[in-house]
Amino acid sequence: RPVTAFPSVASPLESSGGLASVSDLLFAPSDLVVRPIVGNKKIERLPAPTLDTSRLPFEPLDAAAVEALSEPDLERHLARIHLPLSDKTPIPDKLAVLVYIETLSATPALADVLTNSQLGVMLVRILRGTKSDALRAKAALVLGTLARNASFVSPDLQQTGAMVALVAAVRDRDVKVRRRAIAALGELMFYVASQEDHAVVADIDSVEALPLADADEGWALPASVFQVLVRALRKEEEEVVC
Repeated sequence: RPVTAFPSVASPLESSGGLASVSDLLFAPSDLVVRPIVGNKKIERLPAPTLDTSRLPFEPLDAAAVEALSEPDLERHLARIHLPLSDKTPIPDKLAVLVYIETLSATPALADVLTNSQLGVMLVRILRGTKSDALRAKAALVLGTLARNASFVSPDLQQTGAMVALVAAVRDRDVKVRRRAIAALGELMFYVASQEDHAVVADIDSVEALPLADADEGWALPASVFQVLVRALRKEEEEVVC
């Protein structure tokens, strides 16, 4: 993880020069290729993020510059990013900050840092608490991008109710929020599945009440996650969501 390159795979007939066996037809190298959900143009073509730096209350840095920061400077920069998201900043300014986070989250090393910082917690809070459809949709998109590119997502994130928030967002009234949320949920579930030795299924709809000791052992998937996935696979569900 993350897998972003999709090598071309020759068909069994092309590679063997003759008739393919049943096993060749049932299984192919392409079955092992993990394709992204967030940002996958075959699912939905999203416009490239446009960053309005005039709305940022701090000096933006590109990904390389952020990676080069010392640990104290990095913590200060993250604090500057976090501040406008946690106060009564105008929605357009908050959207600009989320776009800035999105541009950084495509870098795996930074995705690790951002996901496991207070910014990850703040994204969940925005998804759960804001009345702005645009903010909820962008928060879900950034969460999905982080989950896609991070090599480690701390189980502590579930203490914020990340899974539950995404499940609720899949049922949102706004179609963009639903699309971004189901994609983010898929990326997060893929990560949890890759940690299957430590993942468990919870019989509860919220994991916020789990003791911290249990959270340290791994991710707990609320039963509502599977209910949402089953519903999304129904024929009457919109094609992009399912």
